[in-house]
Amino acid sequence: MARYVGQARLIEILDNVQWAEVPEAKKAAEEIQSLFTLGYMSENAPAQYPEGQNEIGFGESAMILNASWVPNEINQNTGTMINWGFFPWPTVEGGVDGTEGTMCGAQGLGLVAKSEHQQEAFDFMMTLVTGEFDKKMADAVLSIPADVDNAEWPSVVAGAEPYFKLVTKSYDWAVGLENNGKFKDFVFDNLIKLVKQEYTADQFISAMASMK
Repeated sequence: MARYVGQARLIEILDNVQWAEVPEAKKAAEEIQSLFTLGYMSENAPAQYPEGQNEIGFGESAMILNASWVPNEINQNTGTMINWGFFPWPTVEGGVDGTEGTMCGAQGLGLVAKSEHQQEAFDFMMTLVTGEFDKKMADAVLSIPADVDNAEWPSVVAGAEPYFKLVTKSYDWAVGLENNGKFKDFVFDNLIKLVKQEYTADQFISAMASMK
């Protein structure tokens, strides 16, 4: 849906309960559901962690909606090292956003104002996220280096690097669908009904439009 209308508009639709007023919302619902009705998704989807992603390690599925930590988790859970390939979430005809938009984030380190050793703590944190130690951590957990000077990514995620460098729009977690705590569970429950084909796209939009 963010491909069609952009994240800012998606959040506006969520906050103002405008699902029935935006044709792209129904179109996005139809296209997401089609991945399930046409057999592109595992018969177990949507599965809970770690069963869903473990299907990759056990050779039962070919693709997964991926985050940078997933290859390491699959390796740990199944003992399988996979030759990963990557592609961004596809563009849509007439969409506001293309492959330059993706969900990005990182973990943070901080220190408390009451610390008596703020400079030492800061220097320690910088040691962790730059240079030799940053590279060691990235290699150990098969993830993206924090230090841009560590240009070589671990091989299992290296296929994502060319797309990552083209990103100019950073989406929030779940592209903003979890930003409004009032609606978070409601959105999740109805999305599950959509992909399990308990709802048609029209029923999904009607349900979403009933949020108050």
